[in-house]
Amino acid sequence: MAWMMMTRRDVLAMSGAGVAFSAAGLVPQSIAEPRLKTAHILTGFTPGLPDAVARLVADQMKDYAASIVVETRPGASGRVAVEAVKAATPDGSVLLLAPLGFLTLFPHVYKTLRYEPRDFTPVSTVASFPTLLTVGPKVPREVKTLAEFITWCRANPTQATYGTAGAGSTLHFIGAMLGRTAGFEYLHVP
Repeated sequence: MAWMMMTRRDVLAMSGAGVAFSAAGLVPQSIAEPRLKTAHILTGFTPGLPDAVARLVADQMKDYAASIVVETRPGASGRVAVEAVKAATPDGSVLLLAPLGFLTLFPHVYKTLRYEPRDFTPVSTVASFPTLLTVGPKVPREVKTLAEFITWCRANPTQATYGTAGAGSTLHFIGAMLGRTAGFEYLHVP
């Protein structure tokens, strides 16, 4: 078998032929993986804002799969959903929509996790949410500022509580840091 050396002229001629065939529509523009029949987006919370965001994302992913099912898998501060995605076949058909804390904070909070951050491939940031402090009906109407709220919490330690989506969540830590920094204790209600 004779070995033939390709010259720069040969490469340019082949490239030109490839462009001509592509322009004429004789060669597909790109060959992508076949579209999935069904994809699932899992969230680790009960229906609410994360669920709504997942549905908005799913609406924008119509080219990804023929149908996209949004599933809420609440429990264990969201770890149930994370573990379900890890256990799924790694074919791109099961996605996780979760706060960053699931992969960045939880490994430092929980002694044992059934997953590690390296088990996942981050794809995109789809939303960011402001953190708000709101008060319920137990707090007097006169309390209108953070300073007034802190004063009320110090004076009413048995009534002061704060709720979050789960123990170990980012909001849990923000609430705990507020109490520690301001010098009062209040009950965390996951």
